[in-house]
Formats: sequence, C-alpha cells, structure tokens
Amino acid sequence: MVKQDFKSPATAELLPAICLDIETCHASLEAIEAEIALYKGQSNWKAETIEANKEKHADKVREKSALLDSAPIATIGICDQDGDAVVFHWLRVDSGKLENSVLSIKAGETERDMLLAFRDFSNTSIDRDTAIVGFNLGFDLPKLRLAYVRHGLKPPEFLLPNTPNQSIDVMRIFTRYYSTKDLPFVGLDEVIKRLGIAPEGKQMEGKEAPVYVAKGFEGSEPDNNQWHKDLIIYNALDVLLTMRAFLILTGQTGD
Repeated sequence: MVKQDFKSPATAELLPAICLDIETCHASLEAIEAEIALYKGQSNWKAETIEANKEKHADKVREKSALLDSAPIATIGICDQDGDAVVFHWLRVDSGKLENSVLSIKAGETERDMLLAFRDFSNTSIDRDTAIVGFNLGFDLPKLRLAYVRHGLKPPEFLLPNTPNQSIDVMRIFTRYYSTKDLPFVGLDEVIKRLGIAPEGKQMEGKEAPVYVAKGFEGSEPDNNQWHKDLIIYNALDVLLTMRAFLILTGQTGD
C-alpha cells in the first residue's frame, strides 16, 4: 500500500512536492508465456472448467501485458510545483528540449541507462522532505522498484521502503475527499474534467502507450519519430495535469 501520512489534503501544502508518472511497454513473449503458465483457476473448479477459462485468461494477459511486473518501463516523467518537467526514456528521440516546448528530454540507449540517469537525477534533486505525488502510485512506485531490481541496480533513495519521503496519491485524495460515490478507482481524465482543468492537447490514452512504443521501433520509423515524441509528450502532460490537480485538491491554488 502507498504510504499516506497526511490527515487531510490541506496538510500536503506544508511539503515541497514532485509529481511522478511512468509509461510501460508490452512484456516479452517469454514473460507473457510464463505468466500464462501460472494459471490454475479456482481450487474448487473441475479440470474442464479450468481448461475452458485458460484461453480467456491467456488472451487477457497478452492484451494487458504492459501491466505485468516484468514489463519494461518506456518513460519516466517528473515535474515540480512550478511546472518544470523532465521525461527520461530509451526511445527514438534525442536528449534536449522538444521543439516548441520547454519540456526537457533525457534519452538513454536502454532501459538500464534510463534508470541510471533517473537515479542520478533523483538522488541530487529530491530531498528527504519532498513529497512524491502521483496518480495511482500503487502501480508506478512498485514498478519502478522492480525495474531497478531486474537490472541489479540500487533504486533512488526516495524509492527505498524506509524512505521518509511521503507518497501522496491524487486519485485517493479525490475518491476520499471529493467524491460522494464509492469509487475504488477513477481515471485522471475524469478527475481533471470534474476539476475544470483543460486536458492541454492530450491525444492518446495510457493504455495505448505500448502500441506507441512498438510503432516507433518499427524498422521504417526514423529516429525522433512522431510515435515516440507523442508518447513522451503524453507522459509529460500526465505529470503536469496530475500536479495541477494536486495543487487544487490541497488548496494551494485558487482565490
């Protein structure tokens, strides 16, 4: 469970904060088959029932393989309360500033390179009293930790289990304090719509991220191709919009 130490949204204004979000790729075929092989059905099912449901389970795993623990991370987006954003990645887009944008891009050759660059950045830029803000952090933070473990790397200090950094999930703030419905999950698009925040040109959905990664790596696609640029922009917009929602929900903006 993501650590939530604050008693009410208003107390979060006492902390400096950064916003974090990741986008993932499809898992490898080996990882997908390994996950499918683990399927056993319910303990009280007959063999024919298990077999009948096995293919449905396999189709679901293949469709949503980007959610598996073993699925690679394609991009890591981060921004501060002033709206300065950086996206780390290993896609076909060069480091630097994206044209017509203040967005900074840090490119690596591999997922491991990206993780090392993000760790160096985090350990020098994220203080121990900085709150980590995100949307559904119960996905992003464990995925990041596992990625470092997969590559035999030490994670950034703020990701360690005993970190003093507070984790604040905007989705949980919204469902607990700002909705009369019993919502276990709500999407960022719905939250920003309810808060009156403009979507700022978002042109894709998070579930499309693996497709954009794959399309950008197809042989006919050049470096700095639009598929990967669009994904990087999407990741940046996610952290910027999440931070804006956080500031509204914690009373740090408005008259």
